Amino acid sequence: MSVVVGGEYEHRGVGTKLMEELLHLAKTDGYEGAEATTCNRYVVKIMDKLGFERLATRPFTEVPGYDKIPEEFLSNIADEVFSHNVRLFE
Repeated sequence: MSVVVGGEYEHRGVGTKLMEELLHLAKTDGYEGAEATTCNRYVVKIMDKLGFERLATRPFTEVPGYDKIPEEFLSNIADEVFSHNVRLFE
């Protein structure tokens, strides 16, 4: 599943609210955890805020197709790709 927030809704807490709701729905449906992978520096902040644990990182340049990303998207890209995990039940 992908969660994307764009345009006028960026940097207004919409992505955080969407992730909070998705985690709530996953917990309600009996999932034990969730995993996310991102290289967007803003998403990394959201994952940290929501309690995701960083499992691994790798250089962004190792991502297949990184050189095909349009220039206008590169300002949001972190230097590394982060894999995160969160337990929904303690």
